[in-house]
Amino acid sequence: MRLVTIFMFVCFMATTAQTPTENYILQYSYRSPTTTSDYSLARSTITYFDGLGRETQVINGKMSNTGTDLITHIEYDLFGRKVRNFLPYKSSQTNLNFVANAKQNTLNFYQTFRGANDNPYSESRVEFSQLNRTFEAAAPGNSWKMSNAHTIKTEFSTNVADEVKIFALTPILSSSQYYSPGMLFKSTVKDENWVVNSMFPKNKTTEEFTNKNGQVILKRQYNGAEIIQTYYVYDRYGNLVYVIPPNGNISTQTTIDNTCYQYRYDLKNRLIEKRIPGKHWEFIVYDRLGRVAATGPSSSPFSGGIINTGWLITKYDTFSRPVITGWMGVSGNITASTRNSLQLLYNNAGVFNESKTTTNTSVTGTVMWYNNASYPTLNSYNVLTISYFDDYSYPGAPVAADIPGTILGDVVLYNVTNKPRGLLTGTWVRIAETTGDQSSERTYFCYDAFGNALRTSKTNYLGGVTITDQKIGFDGRQLQKIVTHKRLSTSEPIIISELFSYNEQDQLILATHQINNGQVEAISNCQYDELGTLITKKVGGIAGSNNVLQKIDYKYNIRGWLTDINDINGVEIPPSSITPGLAPYDLFRFKIAYDSPASNPSIALYNGNISETTWRTENDNRKRRYAYNYDPLNRIKAASYTKLGQGFDSVILNSFNETVDYDKVGNIKYLHRNGDVEDPYFTFEVDNLEYFYDVECPNKLLKIEDYSNSTSGFDDGDNDDSSTNDYAYDSFGNILSDQNKTINNIVYNHLNLPTVISLNAGTIKYYYNALGEKVKKVVQTPEYPSETYYLDSFQYLNNYLQFFPTSEGYVDVSLTRAVQLFNYVYNYKDHLGNVRLSFGQGIPGTDPYADRIQILEESNFYPFGLKHKNYNVSQSQYTANPDLDIQTCTRCDYKYKYQEQERQEELGLNWDSFRFRNYDYAIGRFMTIDPLAEKYPGWSPYVFSGNRVIDARELEGLEPYVLFNNKDAAAKNFSQLYNSRSIVDNREFVTKIYATTDVNGNIVYAYAQPVQGGPAGATPSSVTIPNGTTYAAVAHTHGAYDARYRNDDFSGLVGDPTSQGDMGYAERHNMDIYVATPNGSFQKYDFMTNAIKVLSYDMPSDPMHPSRKNNRDPLVPTNLTPAPITPRPPVMPTVTPVPIPIPAPSPAPAPSPAPKPKPFIIPNPIKT
Repeated sequence: MRLVTIFMFVCFMATTAQTPTENYILQYSYRSPTTTSDYSLARSTITYFDGLGRETQVINGKMSNTGTDLITHIEYDLFGRKVRNFLPYKSSQTNLNFVANAKQNTLNFYQTFRGANDNPYSESRVEFSQLNRTFEAAAPGNSWKMSNAHTIKTEFSTNVADEVKIFALTPILSSSQYYSPGMLFKSTVKDENWVVNSMFPKNKTTEEFTNKNGQVILKRQYNGAEIIQTYYVYDRYGNLVYVIPPNGNISTQTTIDNTCYQYRYDLKNRLIEKRIPGKHWEFIVYDRLGRVAATGPSSSPFSGGIINTGWLITKYDTFSRPVITGWMGVSGNITASTRNSLQLLYNNAGVFNESKTTTNTSVTGTVMWYNNASYPTLNSYNVLTISYFDDYSYPGAPVAADIPGTILGDVVLYNVTNKPRGLLTGTWVRIAETTGDQSSERTYFCYDAFGNALRTSKTNYLGGVTITDQKIGFDGRQLQKIVTHKRLSTSEPIIISELFSYNEQDQLILATHQINNGQVEAISNCQYDELGTLITKKVGGIAGSNNVLQKIDYKYNIRGWLTDINDINGVEIPPSSITPGLAPYDLFRFKIAYDSPASNPSIALYNGNISETTWRTENDNRKRRYAYNYDPLNRIKAASYTKLGQGFDSVILNSFNETVDYDKVGNIKYLHRNGDVEDPYFTFEVDNLEYFYDVECPNKLLKIEDYSNSTSGFDDGDNDDSSTNDYAYDSFGNILSDQNKTINNIVYNHLNLPTVISLNAGTIKYYYNALGEKVKKVVQTPEYPSETYYLDSFQYLNNYLQFFPTSEGYVDVSLTRAVQLFNYVYNYKDHLGNVRLSFGQGIPGTDPYADRIQILEESNFYPFGLKHKNYNVSQSQYTANPDLDIQTCTRCDYKYKYQEQERQEELGLNWDSFRFRNYDYAIGRFMTIDPLAEKYPGWSPYVFSGNRVIDARELEGLEPYVLFNNKDAAAKNFSQLYNSRSIVDNREFVTKIYATTDVNGNIVYAYAQPVQGGPAGATPSSVTIPNGTTYAAVAHTHGAYDARYRNDDFSGLVGDPTSQGDMGYAERHNMDIYVATPNGSFQKYDFMTNAIKVLSYDMPSDPMHPSRKNNRDPLVPTNLTPAPITPRPPVMPTVTPVPIPIPAPSPAPAPSPAPKPKPFIIPNPIKT
């Protein structure tokens, strides 16, 4: 984004329409390049100030759905504090003029917009002290107004006697004393669902104790009479050394190993050893520059080898960019002693950077153009990935003829002579089968002058290629994309052309899709409400025509939470009454209730938990409902099912109920389900499960007893021996066998992904590239052997293309007389991304029902993902003709349903494959330990979605849910999500932006799981990015407003790599750094130009800040911009304008050590 900011006080420019009697700052953000001051090419934002320099009004020029201004009113109390933060309203003006009656206009606007609400503002009660701490906060909306008591309440105090334990570290972890009264700060937070409870007064409260260094010592919650607490233990240097979860046991070292998180450091305070409950010790080795060089132990990426344990290694170039990753096998076990020996080898290495060469270097059969001079050398490791930067000089690089002068009209600036310094130009990623197999994926990239990847060309391991060309606008928006795909080098290409159109508010309004030279399909046509939220989406139909397949409507409440997908009570329109050219009646309707449920047993909820969901489809046009009940920790406890009555049909209750009970860390203890039949007189029990865990390692499930004697739901097969265990584990915490499914053995690779699953009925083999992306699945069975190929989002079965994704569903491919036929299929998805109904049209000329909309499949799920049986298995089609005709549809190959993950049903496996783990939806648990377990120590590492399966979507291990076109967009998304929490908690958050490739081979950017620091700093070195990706930038927040510090600015010195702070870090690591500040600004430091750029002033901001740049309340969910692109898995959408997701409270991560002088810290304070 190119920004021009005009600072004007008592403005006297006659050529603009700003109010001349008011002070203001006017900012323009240009959408298109220009050599003149043509403001029509820019977005404009003006902020007005009073005589004290305080903001009084913010106007976003022409940003409403009709092109008028959006205005945000700002006011202060008698003490100059912002205790009310108003939502914006749509005005009738277009001239950026100051509006004197903006407050009354706001109140009037929200009398009709998203319901009649008298309080379109959040409100805070602030203590009367210089600390200005908020002790009560109310969100916008009548249900949340301050007088209704559904507020977030905070009490500040100190600890009392015998309240918090002190832990000693020698000789082993132990505790025999308590902190003296007044030694710790205590905050008690009551959420919006808290009510007075005489029996359990502390339900729905969270207590946090911190020491005077800002380190969290204890987090305590209450579940009735049960106390749920997590302790954090630090050494004398402030390093976190133990985390004791709620089920932690410190009686012996063995119980500590099995239940607690443990960390050990070297003399440089670098983390060198760690242990996660249920897993062996893991070790980290550093090179002489302090970079992570080796981690282990790791299983072998290769099958059939003699050595199955080793180190994952990373080699860097002079600019500390990871250029080579590999696996170094070792004989015997990896221990602390072998780690120390390897560390000594790295310490004594004379060369610690790789240098580019122009000739071949071979390492165990892999050819590369690096000199292999840094440790390890020779043929002592197997290469997994190679990254090339700065030029097109490497094996398999494009020649001059491969790089055109323009791509889709944009100039390709860099080529073999004009070298793209600082940019990733090519990658080599191994397909890890055997150590001797050099199968790989090779990718190269072409850029424009702004560093946008205009072309991504990826050659797959079969020899085919996928070339993705894209046109990027001046402001970073994707305008056009053409994908050319060939499975083999000899295959006929499939060419996919997509166009994207935007309105003046930069929102996607039309996405079209064309296959080869076929008709142009209108994938989506979007409309937005007054404040820019998606309210209508028309999908399907030939572009340019008036015919669409469905018109999908969205509604929200005042907090931006999704409430409706179509009208659940809408009157069904007879087919004969449908106006030609209009979409037929809604195939799927969905309603979400929070604070206003429709019926018992639902209760009103105010903290974002969903009280009930109701749905209705055209398969039988009956309303069905789930009413939800939660425990005080917000974990789902029960889902009560109702099929509502209609006409002479009775209400049917409890047919698909699901109830759950947990232990302290969320391991399921009991699970009960009804199912299979809908009958007004009886229910059928399909599951009555009791879970049994290892006494010494309480997160490891040993067996499940099913007392229902039903084979539906969870099926324990022929395993009726209750005296033996069902599950066995390896030292990584991975399940090795499951007697219920007759799984005899599972082999895992270096990323703990299964490669071979041996069952009684046959064998399933999975093949991955070195980054863990699945490329092939082989099902070996005498009756029905099959091979599935996953090639850049194109999925093949036995060499025949099945489907590939679109932004609103997928394209189903069939073969008739050796001719490929393409049929667009569209998906209705709920708030979690679950595919609830798939529909499409037949192919004219080949399908006798081509004039009909066909319902291909309806899928409704229990909360934990098991699919309902009986009523929703029908697959039908209907016609818009007067003689409604229901027919059977037979094709349903699409297995990406629950949270859009692939369901693996072969041989009775019945798992959902997430990015880094596999999930058993019948028992509600993952099969392996969470790669992010350390971020959520209060949960079992096998828990699915924190047991918040109704309003929280499962992240996919180390991979974030969203990807972006550029670093700025990724950093902005992080800032929008985490600046709120940073302000509220007064903690810094830091993440690493990294470059990777999407399923089509495009270079995209993402950010790793952020790490929480203290009030004055956070440590980037504690952030982990996925293997094989490139560290590209740092983004962080600066906490809450504090008058003692300049925390609205970057710390450090411009251009000085020896300085401490933000800019020094950027200079030393040769990368850009971003910051979101408490005043609401979002800034970038460009290490190449030494320039600080303000990218926007629209981050959530601190209401206590005297120079606040906007009125964005940190307690109100943020509308995320820009829209993310191409989330995994391959069948998920590429560009999708989606309704605002329901916010899910973030789990509390483990605290970082208090900031101390070290090269990898980003402190914010600059002492004044």
